[in-house]
Amino acid sequence: MRNRRKPDNVTEGQNEPKSGSAAKSASKTVTQKGDQSGDSPSVWWSVWMAIYCIVGLAVAVTMGVFYAKFVSQLHENQMYFSRIETVEREISFRTEAGLFYSYFKQFTEAKSMSQGFHQLMYDNVTEHGHTINVMERMNIHQEVLLGILFRVFRMPFLMDVEPVYFYLNTVWSLHAMYMVAIFCTVWVLTGGWAGGVVAAMLYTVNRHDTTRIWFTMPLRESFSMPFIFAQLLFVTAYFQRNRSPTSKNILLALVFVCTFILSVTWQFAQFVLLLQAFALYSTQALQLVPTHKVCGHRVIHACVSRSENDR
Repeated sequence: MRNRRKPDNVTEGQNEPKSGSAAKSASKTVTQKGDQSGDSPSVWWSVWMAIYCIVGLAVAVTMGVFYAKFVSQLHENQMYFSRIETVEREISFRTEAGLFYSYFKQFTEAKSMSQGFHQLMYDNVTEHGHTINVMERMNIHQEVLLGILFRVFRMPFLMDVEPVYFYLNTVWSLHAMYMVAIFCTVWVLTGGWAGGVVAAMLYTVNRHDTTRIWFTMPLRESFSMPFIFAQLLFVTAYFQRNRSPTSKNILLALVFVCTFILSVTWQFAQFVLLLQAFALYSTQALQLVPTHKVCGHRVIHACVSRSENDR
């Protein structure tokens, strides 16, 4: 009996390691399957978020284009702009709006760019009895830039486009960007682009209380307001938590560009920036935002103010 039991014991001892290795291999297989099943939801979630963002951006651009066409049609319905003569179109620009447009027209009708710059720098028509530098006295940088673009692209692309329509279409395009900035700002604040749709619709419905773009196109605010809200969008994204250093630097650069363009295109930009600085200082004093982020934003304001003073 002992001889019989001994082989049985040996056999059991030999089988124990095999069963242990089999259990380990089985557990590894289960773990790998669990990892694979755990990776697949994350992949699908990433794909879903990518589709969600693409659809949101498409909706934002669509809302912007719709708003630009909407205000353009409002202007057409109010002025019958396409059915009147060129002189009547220019007369339809009210008060200082006509003055600003006249500088664009003067620059585009000059024989050369150098002559156009000379006429603006030595202007003896705006103020009676005085020769002034209009480029220093008034914010007409946008008219000069649009005049340069129109003269450069007239021959290959803009042969059949009148200067007044080139001017107005630029303003409509900027306000399409304006609507996209509002849409994306609400998207950043709420975490979903459905809120951006609501914000865009409410802005359009309450247009009489928010804008006068369809009858005062050449005014300075028509060029600056899109950059105000673009700057607010980048500031909002900058103050979000868990931002990487690279994204913070990119957002600060975008804030600087928008703030600089805002300061160049509107003579009242300093008041908007002052209110923004007070608001950020208050949030910093209440410890609602990190101090280093507010300091970074202050540096942007200081750089823009210094460049404006040098100019």
